[in-house]
Formats: sequence, structure tokens, C-alpha cells
Amino acid sequence: MPSREIIWKDELIEKLHADSLIPDEKKEQLKEFKTVKGEEYCFPFAFDDKCLITDYAGENVTVVFVDSELLDNSIQSVEKEYVELYRRAGGRKLNPIPPEVMLPDYKKAFNSAERKIILPLLGNSEVPDLIRYNYEPGRSFFGNFQYVKEEFSRLLESGYKVYLFSSSDSQKVRIESILQDFDINVISGSISSGFVLPDLKIIAIQENEIFGRKKRIPSSVRKSTSQVIDSFVDLNPGDHVVHINYGIGRFWELTE
Repeated sequence: MPSREIIWKDELIEKLHADSLIPDEKKEQLKEFKTVKGEEYCFPFAFDDKCLITDYAGENVTVVFVDSELLDNSIQSVEKEYVELYRRAGGRKLNPIPPEVMLPDYKKAFNSAERKIILPLLGNSEVPDLIRYNYEPGRSFFGNFQYVKEEFSRLLESGYKVYLFSSSDSQKVRIESILQDFDINVISGSISSGFVLPDLKIIAIQENEIFGRKKRIPSSVRKSTSQVIDSFVDLNPGDHVVHINYGIGRFWELTE
């Protein structure tokens, strides 16, 4: 994991104090003990420039931008949310971190990646060097192993490469034993569903498509009319919410 080390030198502490980021008391504590409660608030101000994950990558690293339109929209949503929170915090006479200091520069990350693969969500003709390929959804075998073997034989004879994804190492061993007569690749890893790339003669299969199992969804979840919000700005005091860690509650306000 990339990391940067902060050493609280006197000149840096004086800069934070001059910018009204730390009071006199914390200034003296930092000078004496080189640590103080809440110092993480000052981390974004400790460096002259912001570093992105691409700055730590090697020269030959390829960065993949998946669903590039969604990435653009997500960045705009985060920026909108933070600007609104920054405005609210300023109204309560807090000392929030300005957006230009806190937020990463997505365009810089995109442009600085010399080797990149862009996977647009939509067929965008404006993307240079766009590679199009045919795609088919995954196959279901309904737990019928005779049908599985017949289909695998047909696929292999047609020149297909078969990749079967199992949920665990033990399940991988079991599948390899069952299908030992077939030249397929069994991988211990998770994918949401299988797919077929007919032009490349590649088929990926999720193990549940072999055994006919389906993930059970509680009826309460199926009937739920709840919706994931894009931003905290969308919440109003009194709205009912479901927190990923704390469960059901009611939103009142955002505090520092």
C-alpha cells in the first residue's frame, strides 16, 4: 500500500499555525511531542502537492478505467457533496479543509496514466482506439451433468477455451475431479455470472450455473423499496436510513 511519512518539523508546524489550522496549544504540543490529537486533519496541508495512486505506479503499469462514464459521474457527485458540506461547515464557524486541498484530481490521474485501457459503459464513438467485441450472457446447465459434459465436449471441439470459476479451493478440487476428462481451466475465484466471447472463443462459467444453485434473497429484501443515495446532500433531517454498519436509523445532521 503506497504511503507517505509526515515529520512535524518546526517550519511545517509554524505554517499550519500561520494558516489558522492549529491553535497555540496544539502548536506547542506538536513541537514538543511531534503528535497531537486530531493531527490527521492537517495531513492534507502537510504536502505541497497531492499524490495519486498513479504516481506510485511503475512506468509499464496499465491502468484500467472500467465504466468510464460512471467514474466521471461519481467524481462529480463526490465533488458536489464535498462542496456542499464545506459550505455548511463554514456556516457553523468550523475550519474545514477546502475542496481544492482535499479532493484528488481525477483528470490528472486519467491523463497521467501513459498506458491505459478505457472500458466505456456505452458505445462511445468519441473514445479513440475503441475495440468492439461480441458478448453473450452466461449459460445455465441446471445441475444436469450429462448436459454439462455434452456441452463441454461440443465447446472444446469447436476450439473454445473454457474457464470455470469456483467459490473456494475445496470446491475447485471437487469440480476438477468431476470434470477430469475435459481440458478446462478451473479457477478459485468469484465472478457474479458467466459470459461468452464468441469471436475469441472464450466462455467463462460461474459454478452455480453448473450446479443449478441460486443465491437466496430474503423476501424482505426483495420487497424493499429503498434506494442507495448518491450523496449525503440528498438527505433531509428525519429521513429514515439504513447504515451499512449500524442498521436502521433516522438522519438528523452531519457533524464534524
